[in-house]
Amino acid sequence: MEKFLLLLVLAGGCHAFLPPTETKCDANQDTSPCSPVVGGSVCIKLLNNATNYKLKCFKDDLQFMYFYRGNLDIVEAYKNRTKFFIGTGTLKITNVERSDTGQYRVERYDPDGQRESNIVFSLQVKEDIFFILVIACVALGAVLLIVLVVCCICRKKQQNPKEVRQRQ
Repeated sequence: MEKFLLLLVLAGGCHAFLPPTETKCDANQDTSPCSPVVGGSVCIKLLNNATNYKLKCFKDDLQFMYFYRGNLDIVEAYKNRTKFFIGTGTLKITNVERSDTGQYRVERYDPDGQRESNIVFSLQVKEDIFFILVIACVALGAVLLIVLVVCCICRKKQQNPKEVRQRQ
């Protein structure tokens, strides 16, 4: 049992030292959903350069980000985990949550304030399969270890009566 717990702690510890997965998506070219993993980050290319643009970003028709003339306003739920890189027109969401799954829409306005286009993309947040695989492998190893120990104990018990009879 102690070995199992040690393996479990080591598996979790190893996972803690691995960098979180970063997913890159281009909202202008991809038609498939962007699929980051829980706890990772996602970089979404919205346009080449946002310097002279006004952008309004919506998730499921609720505005969560507004960018205009270098000013960035982000709602509280995204505030500490969202960055917008003006020079590359890239929106980055870190520490992705299951609740980030959904349909996104970005309204883009030109320097004169005229609406240019809508960019629509979807995020499909997935579980981090690596961690699940590590836990499954550790659990399988623990079960095999328990079976091996039980087999050894049973074999010893079967051998002991023979030794007792031989001594008498």
